[in-house]
Amino acid sequence: MTISELSPNASGIHIPSFKAPWQRHAAAALQLIEKFVGIAVGAVLALLLAVVLAAVIARYLGTNGLAGADELALWLYVALVFLGLPLAAHGSLAMRLDLLSSRLRGKWQWLAEALVEAVVIQAACVFLFGASDVWAMLGGTSDILSVPENWRYGPVILGAALTLLTAALRAASLPLGDASKLVSGWVLGAATYALLHQLGPWDLGLPSAVAAVVTAFGIVIGAPLPHVLIAGLLWTVPAGGLLPEPAMVQNAVAGVGRFLLLAIPFFLLAGVLMASGGLADHQLHQRRTAPPRRLVPHCRGAGQVPHQPACGLYAGDHSYLS
Repeated sequence: MTISELSPNASGIHIPSFKAPWQRHAAAALQLIEKFVGIAVGAVLALLLAVVLAAVIARYLGTNGLAGADELALWLYVALVFLGLPLAAHGSLAMRLDLLSSRLRGKWQWLAEALVEAVVIQAACVFLFGASDVWAMLGGTSDILSVPENWRYGPVILGAALTLLTAALRAASLPLGDASKLVSGWVLGAATYALLHQLGPWDLGLPSAVAAVVTAFGIVIGAPLPHVLIAGLLWTVPAGGLLPEPAMVQNAVAGVGRFLLLAIPFFLLAGVLMASGGLADHQLHQRRTAPPRRLVPHCRGAGQVPHQPACGLYAGDHSYLS
């Protein structure tokens, strides 16, 4: 099979143009799920923006803001993050550090990709079963939103389940030679997840060291960073770790659900609007023709030169006044 016979799909995988019926069905289902997740995430982001803007306008025009707007914004942000789990596992949105994987060839590359898939499956299993346990155990109703508290973990369960489903569909949409590494990673991830629950705890007294080693190994082979961190916590369970799976999920949701983090999607949205409106290209041209750029044209990042002393002066003035 030649390169010209391959066509990339939305997940960044090259799928043969001539596929068996079950491969075509799997590829179509994968694209449909990715489209659904993208639309859902976009709708949640739009609703989040509308809620925050309405709260800001109400706070400035009236004496009080909208009741429950801050709590609703945090719930929407949690939903935004965890509904995007399938998109963060593969493709262009996956946060990976390419330290070693691109330099591997042959069987070593096959092994690295299988291990990356195993890390994704382990993290998805932690989110799925851990959030399901929290859903079953958590009671009560939100005082502000008047909805059950366990609804907060619904997007976590859905995102983890879709991650496992998309991983299986990716493997099913490929020919046998390319799918073998994904199937092996799927089986390895599920098997190690089940095995870690049967072991120990051995109480080695080094859970942090185990988490650090597993996390470093996952980063080196190119696994997505969020999944690597969760997989590292999973491997601390037989080593005497104090966090069971429900606590891991609760800590992850609590860490995400901070009001200051709402600025992240809005910064990204502002960047998209600047790029689509042409403002980003104009700013880039201005930086290229700025005096620091003309003085040191071969110095990468010369446009940031005036920002460094400005930030230093501002920090010094701020510390002096405080």
